[in-house]
Amino acid sequence: KRDKIVHYNGAIKTAEQTYYCSGSTAAQMLYQVASVLASVNSYDKRLLVLSDAATWINNWINGCGIKDKEAILCWYHLRERCRELVGEAFCNKEDRDEVRKKLLKYLWRGNSDKAIAYLKKLITDAEDGISKLGIKSLSGIEAIKNYLIKRRAYLADYQARYKNIGLWTKKV
Repeated sequence: KRDKIVHYNGAIKTAEQTYYCSGSTAAQMLYQVASVLASVNSYDKRLLVLSDAATWINNWINGCGIKDKEAILCWYHLRERCRELVGEAFCNKEDRDEVRKKLLKYLWRGNSDKAIAYLKKLITDAEDGISKLGIKSLSGIEAIKNYLIKRRAYLADYQARYKNIGLWTKKV
């Protein structure tokens, strides 16, 4: 889609060991992950998956035979995708920086509803002709909003998790 070579990587950390999985297709990597999980008798364990929250990953997690599981959209993927989409939606650097800063501030603190409301306001202001921002593409702002709505269930309070590293392994 973006003219890039895709390679799938994953790491499984247990109290005793870290396992690394890699494949040129999602299926190859998932077979490796499933094998590792089966070998560590994972049914009564906890599973935390940090990913880009792609549909195929979320489907795999939902179907995984582990009772206590959680999936979170990792901060790196969230930040980079928002930066990319904001870059496509706004004309000048100052406007892009302003929107990114505000949007990422909401998301870092786990305020996904505020982030989505902010994007809706940008869209409304543009449609009403009162926006002070140079908007290149209204559909670009819609794309950011839809991206966040689709992944809302996988967004976390990244600031709280960062401050208390133990939260990376506990449900919040």
